Amino acid sequence: MRAFKKKIVLDQDSRPVGVLLEYEDWLEIERILAPLQESEPQGDLSRFAGTLSLKEDPLAYQQACRDEWP
Repeated sequence: MRAFKKKIVLDQDSRPVGVLLEYEDWLEIERILAPLQESEPQGDLSRFAGTLSLKEDPLAYQQACRDEWP
């Protein structure tokens, strides 16, 4: 794969917030990724339906986890 010229955009705290690319490079990236975006999800997950058994209510568990946060 070829290397693309890019410029990383930083915020006022010098954290990366975006990337600037040449338009032609962006078109090339879209062309490369297009076959991946059109493919169907692989695998049938229906065989896992109903296989999870919980020992407590999911909402109660979520609330208990959130209560642990500072």
